[in-house]
Amino acid sequence: MLTEASDKYLGQILKPQKDGSKLRNCSTCGRVDLIRRDNKSTRCQPCAASSNAKQQDSSKRRRPVTCCCENCKIEFITSQTTRRRWCSAQCRSLQLYENRTCLHCDESFRVRHSAIAAGTNASGNFCSRACYEVYLCKPDRVNGRGSQWHRVRNEEIKKFPLCAWCGTRRRLQVHHIVPFRLTRDNSGNNLIPLCVKCHKRIEWITVHLEMAQFDAQRLHHILSSYLRHRQRHTFYVVSKLLRESKARALAH
Repeated sequence: MLTEASDKYLGQILKPQKDGSKLRNCSTCGRVDLIRRDNKSTRCQPCAASSNAKQQDSSKRRRPVTCCCENCKIEFITSQTTRRRWCSAQCRSLQLYENRTCLHCDESFRVRHSAIAAGTNASGNFCSRACYEVYLCKPDRVNGRGSQWHRVRNEEIKKFPLCAWCGTRRRLQVHHIVPFRLTRDNSGNNLIPLCVKCHKRIEWITVHLEMAQFDAQRLHHILSSYLRHRQRHTFYVVSKLLRESKARALAH
């Protein structure tokens, strides 16, 4: 027996059609629907949705393609969606990683190419943080920076409240152009503000020059001219940007 729902459905279909409607017989499942006269679809809504889903699945189907390994240059087959760049995990490791020797303990270690930056990156030159810190402390160190250091430091940052190298105002420190352990000099001629990142970079250069047996006078001549030139350039660029921003603010 037909249920009440099916009787109601058949009643809607078999009742006299209006001018703007028509009967549609689904070409897939044979279902009869009452639709608008301007609807040109030959399938019911469930069949149309199922067909679209199948087409999407077929378009995403993994098709084999031939690629060339970036390391060994051997062709291999991979899927179109994956597009692997290497034929094996070994080739991937050889392409992305490099064998290095620690500058402190002479132990070999592996590091990514992206971690190596012009000989100034600790992860590319040392196998561990401990070796990096011990290497930087090879020259004799002294505790403290002399009397009135905090006052001297604050005065130097007030004179030029930007990193002399990159121009940032964040995490500023005051760097001794010639290390304090060599000259005990806290005068403005031997001080320059640097951010933490740039301070480490300049300290790396200073340690290498000091280990190359450069005396204090020659160190000051080389590093002072190098850093002061960069400081003047940074001041010029920052001043230019400030003038341009003020001009745009006045224009608006």
